[in-house]
Amino acid sequence: MSIQDFLYNTKTGRILLRPLISRPVSVLLGAFLDSRLSAVLIPFFVKKQGIRLSDYRLKGIKSFNDFFCRRLKKGLRTVSRDINELIAPCDGLLSVYSINALTVLSVKQSSFSIDRLLKDPSLSAGFEGGYALVFRLCVDNYHRYIYFDSGKQHKTRRIKGVYHTVRPVALEKYPVFIENSREYTVIDTEAFGRAVQMEVGAL
Repeated sequence: MSIQDFLYNTKTGRILLRPLISRPVSVLLGAFLDSRLSAVLIPFFVKKQGIRLSDYRLKGIKSFNDFFCRRLKKGLRTVSRDINELIAPCDGLLSVYSINALTVLSVKQSSFSIDRLLKDPSLSAGFEGGYALVFRLCVDNYHRYIYFDSGKQHKTRRIKGVYHTVRPVALEKYPVFIENSREYTVIDTEAFGRAVQMEVGAL
C-alpha cells in the first residue's frame, strides 16, 4: 500500500491527513524543500519517476524545489501562432467538461458548481454553456505554465484552502478543487473571449 492510499483509504490515515495538508505543515515542508539539504532527494526522485534529464537545463539547481521547477532546454516546446489553435498552458493530463447550470466538473466522485469553484456568482454566470479544461500535472511533468492566449488581464483572486494531492486516490474521497488553495485570473482573450485561468495548489 502506498503512503497516499494509506492516508486516503484508511481510518487512521484520514485522521493523520488533516494536519498534513494544512498550510502550516505545507509551509514547513516548503522551507525544507527550498533548502540545500533537500538536494539529496533529487537522485531518488529522478530514478523513481523515470525523468529524462537530457531535456532540462540543470545548471544552478541547489535544492529539490529548484529541480522540481527545472527549465526545459530551448526548442522542446513550441508555441503555435495560429489563432484557431488553443495553446496548452502546461504539461499534464487533460480532461474537458461541459459547463451547465448545475455542474462544472464531475471528477470521480466530486461534482460541484462553478459558483463554488470561483466563489463569484456574477463571474461564473458568464461561463454557462462553455467548457472547463482541467490539466492535472503529474510529479514528473514540467512544472511551469503560461497564459493560453494574449489578452487583457482583469482581476486576480486567491482563495485559501488546504493542499490535497490531485491524484485519483484523493479525487475519489474529497472535492479537491473546491477545498484546495487556488488562485485565478480573469482574462479577456483575443481569440476565445472572456476566460478564467486557475492554478490549484496540491500536495
